[in-house]
Amino acid sequence: MTEHDNTRGDAPREEESRAFRFRTLTGETLAAELLRVRLTDENEEQRCSLLFSMDWDTYRQLARGEWMGLHGYARDGAAEAGFDAGRPIELAAVLKPAVMAAALGTEPEAEQTSAILLGETDASAMLRQSESWLVTEAKQQVVLPEELAGGSLKRGYRTMWAERRDGGLAPVSHRASLSEVVLQALEGMGLAYERLTDDLIRLSCTGENGTWIALVRTDEEEGLCLVYSVFPEPVPEERRAEAAIFFVQENYDLTAGSFEMDGEDGEVRFRTSLAAGSVGMTVAMFTRLFDVNVSTMDRYFAAIEDGIVNGFAE
Repeated sequence: MTEHDNTRGDAPREEESRAFRFRTLTGETLAAELLRVRLTDENEEQRCSLLFSMDWDTYRQLARGEWMGLHGYARDGAAEAGFDAGRPIELAAVLKPAVMAAALGTEPEAEQTSAILLGETDASAMLRQSESWLVTEAKQQVVLPEELAGGSLKRGYRTMWAERRDGGLAPVSHRASLSEVVLQALEGMGLAYERLTDDLIRLSCTGENGTWIALVRTDEEEGLCLVYSVFPEPVPEERRAEAAIFFVQENYDLTAGSFEMDGEDGEVRFRTSLAAGSVGMTVAMFTRLFDVNVSTMDRYFAAIEDGIVNGFAE
């Protein structure tokens, strides 16, 4: 990838690198170290690119979740196989144009972009969303033999997002619908389900602490996928006020999803959601969304059951 003189600045330099965390659509965090922010003008289009590093485990988390555009069809798995496990990975990513306009405005500067990324504003949150970026390259420093000490060699791969067509990102030739991805994932997990409508699926879940019904709803037009775990017993009317306080307090500490209670009938459910938007959803993304939902309900099952019988202690 050739860099031209129309670069408007780099920030920070490598010796000023800073730690920060990306946040995924399912609430996971991905620790990274900022190496450089670069702003360029290409074909009369502004582009913001990011160079950062991740430790090996975080990179694998990124790849397994297919975050930041790292879908199987977008990267060269053969090249990735050459990486040495346990050693850090350096990644380059490009900011999606719509996010760039919303977070950085029309005349961004590299130093300003770096400050926003590492700050605590609404724009900072947008830039630290993993799905605001598309990884274009992944590289790893090669350990050279003693006779080549002092030299430097990196190996890695480029993704389909590194290629640009007519000033835009390369399109995906085919993207499965959200409902198709859900069915593929559930079948892959060996779970029996009942398809109530084209966009609603019901299945039974059993954890270590209980059994309950889960619902999966998709909205193709809005690009949304929602998973609900419905507790099998409603909260009795006389305990709903204290239950509401309990769920509000627990929701405050949850990194993904939230508990909801119907004030009329006392139904309790745990909801996780994914806004796939124009990027689409992969099996790995849905599986993670589903696993977080089910494991959280199972973790709270005994406490909710006890609260219904004995009261929800503050």
